[in-house]
Amino acid sequence: MKFIFIGQSSKFSCHILDTLLNSEHELIGVIESAPRNVISEAQEKRLRLKRKLKFFLRKRYLSSYARSKKVPYFLYTKHKSNELTRFLKQLNPEIVCVASMSQLIPPESLIELKYGFINLHPSLLPKYRGANPYFWHYYYMEKEGGVTVHKIDRGEDTGDIIQQESFPIELGMDPKEIISKAAEVGARNMLEAINKISLGTATFRTQKNLPCLYKGRRIKPGENIYIDWENWSIERIYHILSGGYLWYDPLPQPKGLWKIFKIRAISFSRQSTQAPYGVIQRDRQGFYLSHPEGRISLKWVFFKR
Repeated sequence: MKFIFIGQSSKFSCHILDTLLNSEHELIGVIESAPRNVISEAQEKRLRLKRKLKFFLRKRYLSSYARSKKVPYFLYTKHKSNELTRFLKQLNPEIVCVASMSQLIPPESLIELKYGFINLHPSLLPKYRGANPYFWHYYYMEKEGGVTVHKIDRGEDTGDIIQQESFPIELGMDPKEIISKAAEVGARNMLEAINKISLGTATFRTQKNLPCLYKGRRIKPGENIYIDWENWSIERIYHILSGGYLWYDPLPQPKGLWKIFKIRAISFSRQSTQAPYGVIQRDRQGFYLSHPEGRISLKWVFFKR
């Protein structure tokens, strides 16, 4: 089957594409979804220059996959919807496989294809439709994560479900582990979905009208995430703090040199504490947060997101 791959230059997207490239299906084009903040030609030029300067780091970009396979490459930004449609029509794939986009595909670009467009979403739809399901799995203390391969329609993650697979989320599990697990499980399910579609054995389960109780929305810069320190369990708050650091700063940063540090490792214990709750405190053992059920210890290290 001839396919176009759409994704971002992330480990998640690259792992999915690696799996598809090691199959019988033929890659005929690559579309990279630029970050959401790239909305003009000037910003796009800066992005390309930045990547050239970082070339010596040998970071994998989707453009390198296109070069290695000698297939057309297109960097998609919001101001290029017409060019996106034209690119798709010119290559005329049998199917388009999506694994991570910074925005929805414009309706006019959802052109008629033999097998249409499919997407890999890192949640068990209809739960957590949206751009950032990972954080909200932590926030609502889900014990189960998963992936869904579904058809793409004009809604946000509302197309018919083709494949789903779950995996456990352990208490305090690092978010990078969840993303890695979603990539591993997702790659397998994406390939299985394509195989079934090509053989005509795929089944499609509608989910458009199913309720989505919790949205996987983006975290806004500087957003204050509500945490009920007096009524939520210490396990839940520990879990949120353990998994939230990739997307927001869960606690006020101490003044001075501490501003270059982030929470990277935390643990909790049942030792006796007193109010104020949720406020960074310090004793001989180090920094901690008080909770009615115990203490959440903090380890501060310098690191880059």
